[in-house]
Amino acid sequence: MSTLYTASTSAPAVAYFITACIGIALYNPMETLILMFATFKTYRGCYFWSLLTACISLIISVVGYITYFFEVTPNEFAQTTVTVTGWAIYIVAQSLVLWSRLHLVIQSRRILRAVFAMIIVDAVVLLIPTVVMAFGNDTKVVSPEFLRGYQIMEDIQLLTFSLQECIISGIYIWGTISLLKFTPEKRKRHLIIQLFAINVILVVMDCVVLAVQYTDHRIIQVGLKSMVYSFKIKLELAVLGRLVSFVKGPNDYGNQSLEGVISTPNSTPDSRPKLGLSANSDIAHG
Repeated sequence: MSTLYTASTSAPAVAYFITACIGIALYNPMETLILMFATFKTYRGCYFWSLLTACISLIISVVGYITYFFEVTPNEFAQTTVTVTGWAIYIVAQSLVLWSRLHLVIQSRRILRAVFAMIIVDAVVLLIPTVVMAFGNDTKVVSPEFLRGYQIMEDIQLLTFSLQECIISGIYIWGTISLLKFTPEKRKRHLIIQLFAINVILVVMDCVVLAVQYTDHRIIQVGLKSMVYSFKIKLELAVLGRLVSFVKGPNDYGNQSLEGVISTPNSTPDSRPKLGLSANSDIAHG
């Protein structure tokens, strides 16, 4: 892990802020897990498993950070193993969550494959060297050059993954606008405003984390980033729920199961793989 301050060596205000971030970062994915199992009737589909994995891995990552910040164990390799493992899994899982709901608004097989390839390539190119350098940073013989390289790699991966999420969110908004072309104007306006607002909030949160990172406030950035990640997870069900309710139509909302549907390219309505999320918790197969 990067050289960061612990609770005992940080300024009181910073320690309180980080503690609050940690508390929120643990609460949000735990709440989302409860909501998921209360909402989904069948546990299938890329969306469900990706979101479940993102929640669990974020909790693991935050627990790992707790062991460092509050000096639960002096074993740096144990701290890094828990923190970095949870973080790396979360990054991939969260990206797959965003990708899986693209199927609701994008029918182009080429776009879906390109986004999926981007996720895999970014994960391989950025996660592997970052994880290796994180463990290397725990050795006692690490050179200043190695430490500087690790810090640069952290900056690069944070920026790249933030841009990746912005790209996916942009495609999602574009697909949503295309989907709404032939809908009543009032309904279109309300949904677009809601989706734009949520995605803008996500982008703004990424920008805040980047700003803190690039001003070299790393101890604050780690806690803030965990909290931001937790809010992203919490917003996922809200985003999907709104779009699924739209896909099913206003007359279906609250009256029948929203079997709503993650569409595969070139599929017919009846052959679409279904994503089980509903207003009344009657979930179809995922």
